[in-house]
Amino acid sequence: MLRLFCLMILAATAVYDAARLEIPAVSCALLLGTAVVCTSADQLVDNTAAAGAVWAVYASVRALCSRAGSDVPIGMGDIKLLSILALMLGASDCFRLFAVSGILSGIAAAVLLIFKRAEAKTQIAFAPFIAAAYALLLLEDIDVYIP
Repeated sequence: MLRLFCLMILAATAVYDAARLEIPAVSCALLLGTAVVCTSADQLVDNTAAAGAVWAVYASVRALCSRAGSDVPIGMGDIKLLSILALMLGASDCFRLFAVSGILSGIAAAVLLIFKRAEAKTQIAFAPFIAAAYALLLLEDIDVYIP
């Protein structure tokens, strides 16, 4: 039930992000509260390194982009979501989540460019792809939810 609740929060966040290109703080607060309340203390301690790694990679990408004089390709709200999910899921599942969401967003961007619905500098929301990747991870573990 915990993962389904998180999926509902991510779905609502995806809709909001698609409309406004912004992650609402209440979504991050709900997910973080859920992570702290519903994840065991041992697992939280083990997964803290994964959440820290998400922040470290983002800081590195941000530094490289600012040095190159270009825009950062992912927003801070997306990093907050990924960090909180890393805290709940762990390093391997968070890496798979990020990889799948990156692949899905790349496919969507390619389709938008091919059909001339966007330009190379057009920003697209990333939360819908995070939510879709999370749903795919849930489908992989569906036997956990079927009695």
